[in-house]
Amino acid sequence: MNLARYFETLRISRSLRRTVRQHGFWFVDIPRTSSSSLRWELAACFNPLYGKPSSWPGQPLSEEQPAPAHLTARNVRSMLGARLWTDSYTFSVVRNPWDRTYSLYQYRIQREGFPGDMRFTEYCQRLLAVRRGNYDPFFKNPLHHMSSCDFLGDGNGTFIVKAIVFFEQRSKGLRVVGEKIGCPNFGNKQKMLASRHEGDPRPEMEDEAVDLISEAYADDLERFSYTYPPGENTGSAMIDFSIAGRNK
Repeated sequence: MNLARYFETLRISRSLRRTVRQHGFWFVDIPRTSSSSLRWELAACFNPLYGKPSSWPGQPLSEEQPAPAHLTARNVRSMLGARLWTDSYTFSVVRNPWDRTYSLYQYRIQREGFPGDMRFTEYCQRLLAVRRGNYDPFFKNPLHHMSSCDFLGDGNGTFIVKAIVFFEQRSKGLRVVGEKIGCPNFGNKQKMLASRHEGDPRPEMEDEAVDLISEAYADDLERFSYTYPPGENTGSAMIDFSIAGRNK
């Protein structure tokens, strides 16, 4: 780590500790789970540090540099220290891997300009190869291939957040979170749809793509009981890890 990066990390760590001590919570934002809109809400309700560097439509950028997007639970725990992390209310939103992968595929086509003629199945083939440990410069950014378990775990199979909301029952789960953190109607603001094209119905996936994603994110399927085709989760809207043993 060069000196400039060291001091920037130190500055962010101090800001994080100050903010979390004041408000008592942290949101682990996993890509393509409508996390941008949730971070904007948290910034508006509490502190700009909970926001993102990009502005929300119609809102000015904050003068205070927000924390980097998509820090893992382990990242933030190391910045806050284990005691403050444990004492704080930590939560996240997870989404079934088929929709989340397709959403990220479309996002990358639109934002990164990678070949639009790359079929989704080919994208999934390369994704699985990376998840198996192979290097692919197209997936050099870990955010493009990490599972939800990667974001939320301690590296040894244990989740280290206190609550996980299912995207498929987002409103119900976030209502509970909002009550915990003191942000009424949390999750009810305008939502940046973490989807293909602003709410288009899910396309039919080739069987091969379904199987590739299932293998790539077998950890998420096991821990969150996802099945294909994914529909609205009719079970619990969230997992409360304050119940003994639920994070194992």
